[in-house]
Amino acid sequence: MKYLQKRWQPIDRFALTVILILAVFIGVLVWGGQVCGQECWLRVAPHVKAFSWEDRHIGAEDTAFILTFDRPMQRETVEANLVTEPTLPGKISWSGRRLAYTLTAPAPYGEQFQVRLQDARSQFGDREGQVMEPFVGEFRTRDRAFAYIGSQGEEQGRLLLYNFTQDMKRILTPPNLTVMDFQFYPDGQKILFSAAPRGSDNHFQDLRLYTVTVGGAEDKLQLLLDNQGYQNYRFDLSPDGETIVVQRVNRENPADFGLWLVPIADKPEPLQVSGGEFQFAPDSQTLAVAQGEGISLLALRPQAAETTALDFCPNLVAC
Repeated sequence: MKYLQKRWQPIDRFALTVILILAVFIGVLVWGGQVCGQECWLRVAPHVKAFSWEDRHIGAEDTAFILTFDRPMQRETVEANLVTEPTLPGKISWSGRRLAYTLTAPAPYGEQFQVRLQDARSQFGDREGQVMEPFVGEFRTRDRAFAYIGSQGEEQGRLLLYNFTQDMKRILTPPNLTVMDFQFYPDGQKILFSAAPRGSDNHFQDLRLYTVTVGGAEDKLQLLLDNQGYQNYRFDLSPDGETIVVQRVNRENPADFGLWLVPIADKPEPLQVSGGEFQFAPDSQTLAVAQGEGISLLALRPQAAETTALDFCPNLVAC
């Protein structure tokens, strides 16, 4: 024993003291949990843990929001007390503790909305359940705005955005470009457009593809596809905003004429498909191409820049 006492150092005594204190603390927690059980959990009022549209700017592509509760709820009390202001008609569905509210019509643009819920009750507790904490969530829809190509003065040939909500007009493109066509990305924060240098002898032979952001304080212009070696003509943006198809012709060999795939994060590749008018299907993976006297439906595989023929409609009525 005397030998062991001599071996004890101050650090050893300190470590033993800490271990004993932690052991007592853990024991108290375990004992308290066994005594309290579910009653302690039920002392805290039920509440909404998450609201999927909190402080978001939503658009037409956003069709449903989700409320996640911290415990099972009496669903009828939630459904009876859930309020949107201004009113947004919709349908309610449940999955466990998650409530999904699906809009039956797009939310009007340019408005601020609140989602309120109070007096709903939990599924467990006393016979009537616990009353939840009042909840208020906020979101807004994008501003009401549209883009157009100017026709007069310094605006001629330039892309402009007019914001009805803010009563403000902005010129998005520089004066050295003449815009020929454009399309909005699905989130409404960026525009894809074709343009040629101002003063060009033939605008359609000098078209390049650009993007311009419209959601920030400053407009950011980016060249997406140049016209080196090829002339660019029609283009279409997929509904998901991830892929572009462009009609191109080789400057040195006009027989080399067809559609090219332009993935957002990769270099353009030819699809080995020729045709006239073309358009993406809503799934963003199928392309409808006018060929001969009918319409071909092609399945795109962007990673390999390949297509697979799905169907051919000999006339529009058959499609």
